[in-house]
Amino acid sequence: MSILVIAAYHCEVAGKPTNSVDYQVRHFASDSLDEVTARLRAEPPQAYQNCYKQQVRWLFDDTVAVEFDPKFEDGDEVIGFITGRSEKITELNAPPNRRPPHPRAVRTPRRGGGR
Repeated sequence: MSILVIAAYHCEVAGKPTNSVDYQVRHFASDSLDEVTARLRAEPPQAYQNCYKQQVRWLFDDTVAVEFDPKFEDGDEVIGFITGRSEKITELNAPPNRRPPHPRAVRTPRRGGGR
């Protein structure tokens, strides 16, 4: 038997919790949720330094969803997330979810070619 688990990890930067959550879909070749949960809790946190030389750590919180012995058919939904969106984003002609890149400053040549 196998188990699919959605596991949630929270982020700490320089020892302080942030609002970031990493949801991971994990597959385990096991038939015991207790064993899977114990394995997740025993894993060391993912840790690295960010560009500001601060330690970033992702720590396991809990399982969000569990699917026992999943059988997949062609076209089945395997992973799906429902999130809140502002009305602006769901409206027709809404702006993209991310900011467009800043336009680069274009230098125009000056008369006389000097500075």
